[in-house]
Amino acid sequence: MRSPETRVITTPSGARRLIVDLDERDLARYASVVANVARHVERSLGDGVLAHRTGPRGPAPIAPGWARWRRCLAAATHHPDLVVLRSDVRRCYRSIGPDAVAAGLRRAGAGAAARSDVDETLARFRAAGIDGLPIGPAPSAIVANAVLAVADDAIRAEGVLHLRWVDDVALVGDHRAVARAFRAWRAAIVDLGLRVHDDKTSIVRAGHTPASVGPSLARPGLVP
Repeated sequence: MRSPETRVITTPSGARRLIVDLDERDLARYASVVANVARHVERSLGDGVLAHRTGPRGPAPIAPGWARWRRCLAAATHHPDLVVLRSDVRRCYRSIGPDAVAAGLRRAGAGAAARSDVDETLARFRAAGIDGLPIGPAPSAIVANAVLAVADDAIRAEGVLHLRWVDDVALVGDHRAVARAFRAWRAAIVDLGLRVHDDKTSIVRAGHTPASVGPSLARPGLVP
């Protein structure tokens, strides 16, 4: 069994990104232990989380979720009345530690044995020099969703619309609500031992939202 290997790829947008290649047996083990917690993680997520959702037949295909993420963002940023703030987490996967994973899976309702299996698998990766969650394998996104769900709740508590693709988040609402939601989200991220990527935090649409805009992602005209 070979050790995990880190390599650089170029994304379709031209960005350079580190990913981790796991041995086939390591990847199969990782997928298996995460599959045992995936249904619990799924139940802990709101509608605004669009990446790596899990259905009755297993993980949903990536392409439709990505297309919906793009449509939702486009609808929000072209709506004349909405403020849209985007941000993400610096070095998200590499910064997610075992305590954050354990807390996220416990909060989702995963059993002790299943949580222990995930912890042991990630511990083996750490021993091989991989910090946090391996970047690239799909199971990492499911674990990240479990960890970040508590930050999702902090956003929704402020009554704004919320869209998230793994650690890329968009807050949609009126100015004051979005500002409150961002502060709440940042505090929740810090509590997880993570850091907001300030260089990727900006208001991409500065509209004038009426106070009546609520948290439903099914709001007509916003989510295609």
